[in-house]
Amino acid sequence: MRRSRFGKPAVPVLAGMLTLVILGISEERCPDTICHMESWSGHQYAFCYEPGDEKDWESARRSCGTQNPPMDLVAINSAEEQAFVDAVWNSIRGEATPIENHMGNPEYIAYIGFNDLRSEGAWEWSNGDRVSYTHWCDHEPNNAGDEDCAVTGWSADYENGPECPELAWNDIPCVATVAYICEEIDTGSVHAQ
Repeated sequence: MRRSRFGKPAVPVLAGMLTLVILGISEERCPDTICHMESWSGHQYAFCYEPGDEKDWESARRSCGTQNPPMDLVAINSAEEQAFVDAVWNSIRGEATPIENHMGNPEYIAYIGFNDLRSEGAWEWSNGDRVSYTHWCDHEPNNAGDEDCAVTGWSADYENGPECPELAWNDIPCVATVAYICEEIDTGSVHAQ
């Protein structure tokens, strides 16, 4: 039996594939996976989720770099940008079968560029943006089990876990394979390195 990224039995996600086809997602701009392209505030975003082709954090970042235009994992710098990401992510993942979190509960999550890979507890954006906004679940990040990469879309840990505002961030192991969100690399604004 195929296992999920968190070691639980995997569930087929045909509904998610149907959603992607209905949305008219183009493979041209995402060479190794299917991505839904959106634009907001002058930036291009790629919401990449092909059931069965989820990626670990480093692979997701490399995939973002192969986009045209070049991208990195998204850096969410405001509540407004978070609202945009949430709205698009909800429209794509809405009919898909969720992945299972470490407690066996459903989560619809996607990697973002926030990480503390260089220094534990010193969270930074992979594209070099300064940290001006966060959207963590309560008591997160907690580094439970070498968790150095952030995801958006987390809802709660249920039994003993955090309460989460809307779809919030959580830290997970960077080797977990999940969906990911890319953002166009911008050399002339708040997104500049």
